[in-house]
Amino acid sequence: MREARGRAFASTGVGGLDEILGGGYMRGHLTLLAGNPGSGKTTMASQFLYNGAKEGEPGIYMNFVEPKSDFYKNMEKLGMEFEKLEDEGLFEYIEAPSFVDAESLAGMVADTMGDITRMSARRFVIDSISAITGMLTKPETRSMIHTGLLRPLKSMGVTTVLVAELPYGGTVVGHGIEEFLVDDVIILETKEEKGLLKRTFRIPKSRGVEVRYYAYEFVIAKGGVHVMKPLDPRFRGKLEKEKASTGVEGLDKLLYGGIRYNSNVLVVGPEGIGKSMLLMTLACTFSRRGETVVYVSLEESKDQIMSLIQEICGGSEITNINVFATPPNAFTVGQWLYQTREANERIKPGLVLIDGVAALEKHFGEGAFITLMRDFTLLTKGSYQILVLSAIPRVYDALSTLADVIIRMWYDDDRRKVRVIKTRGSNCDIEEHEFDITDKGIRVKLD
Repeated sequence: MREARGRAFASTGVGGLDEILGGGYMRGHLTLLAGNPGSGKTTMASQFLYNGAKEGEPGIYMNFVEPKSDFYKNMEKLGMEFEKLEDEGLFEYIEAPSFVDAESLAGMVADTMGDITRMSARRFVIDSISAITGMLTKPETRSMIHTGLLRPLKSMGVTTVLVAELPYGGTVVGHGIEEFLVDDVIILETKEEKGLLKRTFRIPKSRGVEVRYYAYEFVIAKGGVHVMKPLDPRFRGKLEKEKASTGVEGLDKLLYGGIRYNSNVLVVGPEGIGKSMLLMTLACTFSRRGETVVYVSLEESKDQIMSLIQEICGGSEITNINVFATPPNAFTVGQWLYQTREANERIKPGLVLIDGVAALEKHFGEGAFITLMRDFTLLTKGSYQILVLSAIPRVYDALSTLADVIIRMWYDDDRRKVRVIKTRGSNCDIEEHEFDITDKGIRVKLD
């Protein structure tokens, strides 16, 4: 099955997009990649060629807009070294003139077909086709795409991406016939959301593959375009038998030895009860055992979290505790998700702590909040990690079904109380107990 798919599809080079398209672009297809200015069209088209060349499939980029030197510099910033691929004979950049007449254009297309044959190119990009269609009539555009590009490229088995401009607020690409002539259409859009730039794409047309008509958010970072596709909900993993100590002797006894790896833990309680202190105690405990920790703070600065952790750790080395302060109002949903996913995949921690998750619900809304939390429980489940979320009671209902372990903290007059109310796959002490906050963290009082 994998071999058949490999022959039938050419990878887009964009993580997540291949899955959405069922494997990538169908080989021999013409794909129209249209979008607003700054939406990421050139980056996405470049990844298609770069990925192909890295896999030994030569490609050609014909650009009517950007000089070769600028293209190479911009792509190098994203980690794509096209100059090196050109030296290896796997890539060719054609710096096409901005203005040509129909007759000259026909000659250019014919010459390019010769270049494709000469270097046995398997992938081809024109950026942008709007520069061509703008000087052609509607019948001439139809003839150029169908006869000048579609027919010869398909006969050679070349997979092609046509980049096109879509003005802000516009709904029609060029003459309005381009979308009908190509095999696949991907529309990239940008919009302002709470003062931030949000990039999305949708796929209104894909011959031979059933694709959901859905707007997917993506970000542009190192490596190019990254699609924030929700994780497959079927990926669940399983609870491990091994337990990790929390570093709080009394809490370990309530948990009958600690927290099982691959557990998702919810620490719920009112503001000021000591939830952050418990998370910091966990961070120190794992750090002392030599495990790597990621601590994501949604409400406090990195310096403050690091200072408090240092006090709790009592001078112990904390270089393996990675603290990120990521206030939700500085990101779109996709940007926040990308940052946290990337950190988790790069650092590969044994413990992930997300402190103050109600801030996500307040900023992004309940639907996006549940999607984010569900994504993280799936991401860490099966990776031999422990995920701990701290939250106020307001979001308890949204999170309780995702959690394997729930630790409730509350005030009883002037006393602090704690109780373990859920431990999936393990026994626990469900009685309530008092606890104190000390300069060394949390101390649970057992009768």
